[in-house]
Amino acid sequence: MVRPRPRLHILSVPSLAKDLHKKMYTHFASGNLAPMESQICEGLLGSLRSRVSQRNANTSLKWTLHKYLSRPRLASYRAAVYPSQKGETASERNGLVQAVVRIHSLQSLQHVKRTSSRDATGKLTVREVLADAQGRELEPVAEGALPKDAKESVEYFVIQKSLRRGKEGPWMVWGTAEETTLEKIRREDKKAQQDLLAAKSAS
Repeated sequence: MVRPRPRLHILSVPSLAKDLHKKMYTHFASGNLAPMESQICEGLLGSLRSRVSQRNANTSLKWTLHKYLSRPRLASYRAAVYPSQKGETASERNGLVQAVVRIHSLQSLQHVKRTSSRDATGKLTVREVLADAQGRELEPVAEGALPKDAKESVEYFVIQKSLRRGKEGPWMVWGTAEETTLEKIRREDKKAQQDLLAAKSAS
């Protein structure tokens, strides 16, 4: 339907997603999204900017990915072509390619507070210290040790690239998705049946 055909890059997608995942969370934690704004979809970028703006002054976060507990793997890969417009040729089609990558890792997120003081010579110095959510200073974590809040995380990280007039755009971060479990499917089916019965009763 599209000429030339989009390059799928299926084998390299997990590695691409892993790199984008690490970059996005690192920049978000530091409060500086500018270096990768062009790699985040508009809706997610707006949400991240809003959350950064709500932080207290002189504070930031420190996000650390300690290790991957399993190799990132491709969970879903889909391509869609938008409805054709009148007179549009195969080389001018628009569409979207979206991939979901499962990332299983051990990570931590810590609050960082910047404090300023003057030394014996009167020179102003600024230092960064770990703090709790209330701003109380914490003891630094020993080198090589895991912080107490380190936790196992399973994320379904979604990346996508656009196809505009037959030309591919770069991979960008769309966000995250929830895993569809059997229990979730049962809950949704039960709710759908209840909604249907309620609609019948009201008619």
